[in-house]
Amino acid sequence: MEFAGKTALVTGSGAIGGLGHATARVLAAGGADLILTGTDPQRGAQVVEDLRAADGESTGAVRW
Repeated sequence: MEFAGKTALVTGSGAIGGLGHATARVLAAGGADLILTGTDPQRGAQVVEDLRAADGESTGAVRW
């Protein structure tokens, strides 16, 4: 999938391995800029780090 130039808002993305995280990984791999939300900022920071370190797959910006 190609999402370059698109911005996606992913809710419920504050847990590594959760559905929001998996969705964010697919969008990031497609080049989308991501805005992530969730209830736990510390876990959200972990998700952001994970997406940024995903073997260079993510080409877009990732923000919590």
